[in-house]
Amino acid sequence: MFLIFSLASLFSGTVQASDAQVEIGFRRLAQGNIGMITVVGEDIVKVRAAFLDNQYLFPPNDDGEFVGFIGVPMASEPGFHRLSILIFYNDGSQEYVWENIQVLRTRFLRTSISLPADLKGLLDEDVIYEELALLDAKIKPLSDGANWLQTGLVPPFTKIPSDSFGTIRFFNGDIMQRHTGIDYSISVGTPVAAAADGVVVLSQSLPIRGEYVLVDHGSGLYSGYAHLSERLVEVGDMVQAGDVLGSTGNTGRSTGPHLHWETALGGVWVNPLELTALLAR
Repeated sequence: MFLIFSLASLFSGTVQASDAQVEIGFRRLAQGNIGMITVVGEDIVKVRAAFLDNQYLFPPNDDGEFVGFIGVPMASEPGFHRLSILIFYNDGSQEYVWENIQVLRTRFLRTSISLPADLKGLLDEDVIYEELALLDAKIKPLSDGANWLQTGLVPPFTKIPSDSFGTIRFFNGDIMQRHTGIDYSISVGTPVAAAADGVVVLSQSLPIRGEYVLVDHGSGLYSGYAHLSERLVEVGDMVQAGDVLGSTGNTGRSTGPHLHWETALGGVWVNPLELTALLAR
């Protein structure tokens, strides 16, 4: 179901003669899912949104439409939450739109993982928190640019993932964590390519993700590549889709050779394959 609203009916403030429309492609979203929004109108220069305390930037597509994707955090509270959209015009005026969106509960898969003795230290709460805090700070900024809206995302591999997004993992029968991406079981040394154009904002060894590369693709989209055996890029490097970032490995908190691929929108980890499919429409 799609909701198409004239701004004049949804907000109090300056009404533009452009009669911009906001098309919301959903009334409800489940935990961990993504929703698409399109804003169309004359003289619009920027569109931003806020949902569940996260900020989003809507880049323009080739048709002049501003298209945004909203992610629902996996642990968000079910119920109704306000989606706020702010539209900026070239004369300096702004317009505000809001809609209550229902968040539904998702039954995520559950799995148990047994770590060997030499990796048990990576279950320490401080280790987990510090890495999550570092990444949270890196995936929040909303930089300009976003040709991924036109080109889409290219997954690192075409094979079926060995573990899915959102899986609730119990390590050694105790520590619970959510899987922020998808895993590809693949031999060590296989080249790993960037999913889209962007700039490298993190390239270092992390306790849990091992040798890790994070790419900023613009407008709040980031992709991360974990457990690499080697990193071939540095912070600040500009990369294009298909450029090799490193090679697959078994570093960090890993029990076998694989690539962990993750994507974030507006500071929210989202399903890379769901986003890839939405962009391919």
